[in-house]
Amino acid sequence: MSQKTHARWAVRPLAFLRRTSLPALLLLGGTAQAAGFAIDTQGARATAMGTAVAAHVDDPSAIYYNPAGLVGAEGLQFQLGVTPILPSITFSPSGAGEDTSTDFSISPPPHFYASYRLLDRVALGVSLTTPFGASAKWPEGWAGAELTRGASLAMYEASVAGSVQLHERLRLGASLRAIRGTVEIRRELNFIDSRGDVELGGAGWGMGFSVGGTVDIITDALTVGANYRSGAEVDFEGRAHFESPPEFDLMLRDQPISSSVDLPAFLLMGVAWTGTENLTLAFDAHYVFWSSFRELRFEFEDPSLTQAVVKNWRDAWSFHLGGEYELGNLGLRAGLVYDQTPSPAQTLTPDLPDSDRFKVALGAGYTFLDRFTADLGYQFVLLTGKESTAPHFPGKYTGTAHVFGLTLGARL
Repeated sequence: MSQKTHARWAVRPLAFLRRTSLPALLLLGGTAQAAGFAIDTQGARATAMGTAVAAHVDDPSAIYYNPAGLVGAEGLQFQLGVTPILPSITFSPSGAGEDTSTDFSISPPPHFYASYRLLDRVALGVSLTTPFGASAKWPEGWAGAELTRGASLAMYEASVAGSVQLHERLRLGASLRAIRGTVEIRRELNFIDSRGDVELGGAGWGMGFSVGGTVDIITDALTVGANYRSGAEVDFEGRAHFESPPEFDLMLRDQPISSSVDLPAFLLMGVAWTGTENLTLAFDAHYVFWSSFRELRFEFEDPSLTQAVVKNWRDAWSFHLGGEYELGNLGLRAGLVYDQTPSPAQTLTPDLPDSDRFKVALGAGYTFLDRFTADLGYQFVLLTGKESTAPHFPGKYTGTAHVFGLTLGARL
């Protein structure tokens, strides 16, 4: 990174950092596939059905969506896939000013599942997923460059799960989840007559659990299910790297930073109809406890730089409708989703642009040699637009995202 032109400085560094909210960028950056910074597309079949699978999932991806369904996966099974996400966000400032759109970026969160049914009524499984993430790159020199230029956030989750069929109509499951979070941030610093840069990076660990169940209301026809994914506290350790005029080398020196973030709990509830030959219809309602995300507080080695940034997110619903029709070895799928944003207007800023979302999903799956599967999914995501009343950067955020899913599976 090259050093910028040096200039005089007439503002105290502490006041400057408070004005520009430097620490707010440590964990947030860009847009995710779902509202907030959640990623709910953890398998191509679910992606194609608008993730309306909580009541009927019966393959290894049940570890994420509802571990109770794991007992429906016969024998030893593996799934491996990727979900490339291509977001595009536009900011329209209040009053005068030009619209600005994010640069092209692609995030390819992976997923892996393995399951084994020990007995007819007991199954175990392990998984690696990416349930949270966000990424965006704003152009150099844009109006919000002092808030963010680019960032990426990823939460990788390793799970161990078990499922048991207690009755012909009742299945229960649970999982233990270890979470590894990583983040990289870049933004510009304004020294009035010159400019600088700051890069932030960090990583941390957290733990969580999931419990779920399904009940057949009508055998082979109507099933209801629910899965509770606990929240998790992830403690981050990282470092701040500054490029600034020499006279501020002591004030804005490279130094360690630390923080913690409370990831939200999820409640996934669903109902599925399988009473029509070759047809599955499903509806899910997901409730995300985003109200745990009240503020960000970052501890710098230099305590004068430590501060809290208020977010005050609120709990939010999403509603999912999906269907699948089987034609021999071919499954055709579709879905619709409405997803509420948790961000209030007064704390909505370009470090994490967000809006209510509508999604249209399509996809297909094919089974060959009776033991191998290939699933494709696609979602078009429309951010309907949300006005921000943030004091220093009001405006409107709109956008789209293209989500592609590919999952390959094998049963041994």
